Amino acid sequence: MAIGELCWHLSGSDDLSFIARYAPRWREFSDDDATIAGSCYGKRVFEQRDGEPSQWDRLIDLLRVDPASRRAVLHFEESPIAALRPSLKDVACAITLQFLIRDDAVHAVVYMRSNDVILGLPYDVFLFTMLQEIISTQLGLKLGQYHHFCGSLHLYDRHIDLAERILATEDRSGTRCHLCNQ
Repeated sequence: MAIGELCWHLSGSDDLSFIARYAPRWREFSDDDATIAGSCYGKRVFEQRDGEPSQWDRLIDLLRVDPASRRAVLHFEESPIAALRPSLKDVACAITLQFLIRDDAVHAVVYMRSNDVILGLPYDVFLFTMLQEIISTQLGLKLGQYHHFCGSLHLYDRHIDLAERILATEDRSGTRCHLCNQ
């Protein structure tokens, strides 16, 4: 599923049928049964509008011209005002993704307004670190650190049993999960 979502984002699409092939649950978040309005980050990042360069293209150009820039920030909300409409089924959870070049490495900092530990966090970290890797490759730089900040990091009641099973699972080395101190 993570690869499917990555491909959807890289395609610059908001098409529900594309992402629903990989993750049928996305159908629950469409307001029109055809598109995803908020979480289509790739559409915001890679789409070219009116012949203008995409956010991605502008960001790459900025970092090539000014590798020390602190302005290399991708924005994921289509409209901050629209995001405040209570009737929307899907509002972007990711707000920004910033890239910083330091010591010949590309570092990434993401800010999420909201992040579900089970269904969101693993896929978001995968997506954003893949974008970090793509940028570092495009710029010919090393991969730096990744920082993930959330205004609300949460676990839904319906996922508590799954979370407990995950925490109780041993990794391949036989070591128990360090988060639960067991």
